[in-house]
Amino acid sequence: MRPSVTKDMSMLSLVPKWTGTVKEAPLKEFLEAIEIAAFIGGWSEADMVQLAILGLSDIARAFYDGTRELHDRNIT
Repeated sequence: MRPSVTKDMSMLSLVPKWTGTVKEAPLKEFLEAIEIAAFIGGWSEADMVQLAILGLSDIARAFYDGTRELHDRNIT
């Protein structure tokens, strides 16, 4: 039996949407926000990947949707 793990999903509010445009904050800042929220919220690496995907919008989301390699279950 796996031990119970509590994940604080309220930390998701710390992660901004990322569109991938020039006017947007750099990708590094987006990824750092995910890492910080994950640490505080007790998220797993798999959680971080899924929440990063949810944070994509506009051009960034279109790029993700059109790049099949990024949909691999083992992506980190």
